Amino acid sequence: MKDLDFAQSMALSSLFLSLSFKSPFFSLEEIHKYDVFLTRMQNGLLPYKGALNSLLPILKKGNAEAFSQKMATLFDVKKYKPLGSVQDMYDSYFKLLEVVYLNIAPQYYLDDCHARFIKPLEDLINKLTVDEVRNIKVKLDASGLISKWYKDEVLPFLAKSIDNIQKILPVMIYASAGIKDVTENGDLKIVTIGCDDVMDLYKEGYEVFAHSLKILVGLNNLQENGDIDVFTHSGLSDVDTITKFAGKAAGKMIEVLEGNGAFMDYLDGSMNNKIRNAASHSGGIDYDSTTQHIKCHYDATDDSKVYETTLMSVCRLCHVLILHLIETTLLARKIVEKAK
Repeated sequence: MKDLDFAQSMALSSLFLSLSFKSPFFSLEEIHKYDVFLTRMQNGLLPYKGALNSLLPILKKGNAEAFSQKMATLFDVKKYKPLGSVQDMYDSYFKLLEVVYLNIAPQYYLDDCHARFIKPLEDLINKLTVDEVRNIKVKLDASGLISKWYKDEVLPFLAKSIDNIQKILPVMIYASAGIKDVTENGDLKIVTIGCDDVMDLYKEGYEVFAHSLKILVGLNNLQENGDIDVFTHSGLSDVDTITKFAGKAAGKMIEVLEGNGAFMDYLDGSMNNKIRNAASHSGGIDYDSTTQHIKCHYDATDDSKVYETTLMSVCRLCHVLILHLIETTLLARKIVEKAK
């Protein structure tokens, strides 16, 4: 993607959006929101492309002076004030992450999923006392430090996936794999992600997000039931604490949550165990590059068990996972910082 001026013609020339005009499932208002989203994403994401990846190694080393210099170089700032501490570095890095989030999340998502599910959890942390937040952190840390999770797992994954977001979103919009010429703009080419790469990204993102579910579930339990360890309509009788929940395999975690409609609505199918399983073993994926149809052989012992999907659908799942991971990471850091 290049030059903001092309955003409208990009949206209107899209095969997906053109067909949407004839579809009863999309209103003109919804289609316009996609157009607005494309414009905002180009304007708001391109300046940050590569920044998270470039800054992460310096952040891990804790070199505030080098981090400050790199920030100045990335954003073409001649005069800058050096950051004074590792804390300042993390504050800056998470602010960048939040800015990227706001530019890759469509407005309808911010108005719906974020407003209905994440915002109340943010408000809950703000309302709790320091001692109450410390108690939550102790229970969440019992199955693995949440600060270690976001530093060692999430930030590296997000830095990589944000750099790929420009290849993921056009697949959903243009229904195209490879290099696509935008007919209204002869010099504009859209490079999209391929099946192998998006499957690897989804498989990794699925695992990272599974490790974070305890944070969202624990806060949701507290909000709904007044206790981090009390589950709403748990699908497994042996899960009666957040620590036991965190010890389950990802597929079992979903069974626990199936009775909680609000949580399942938020997940929006983003944790598809059959796609993850198929991507995890050799020969699990059959991809038709012409139709972009994917057959997922999710049982390594029985090749006849097949889940069918499309490249566009898996790209959408990756996009949702990225949004969820940023949201969860921001919540985790809010807990960590308030509990100090």
